[in-house]
Amino acid sequence: MENIKIKGLKKTVGDHNNNRMLARRIYLDRENGEVWCDVFPSLQSWNVYKDKAITEVLATQNAPFDHDFKISMEELREMCEEKIKEWPNDLSMEIEMVR
Repeated sequence: MENIKIKGLKKTVGDHNNNRMLARRIYLDRENGEVWCDVFPSLQSWNVYKDKAITEVLATQNAPFDHDFKISMEELREMCEEKIKEWPNDLSMEIEMVR
């Protein structure tokens, strides 16, 4: 598999770490390497992306006692790289299940 550059790390980490909303979900497009953060009132909310290349990387929810959960760019990069490595296997498993 070719190396994919992860794009949007700095903005995504900032959106995640600086947001005081209750829940954040970080998504990755495994085909082009774009990563972003969506913010919701709770983890019971999310966006549905029909593109199979888009996957959730991290879901966090602020608790009253832990409202400062933060991630670093390096931690997010590592999580994204793992999701990209899984991508061909995810797709082949899905195709196998459909057959």
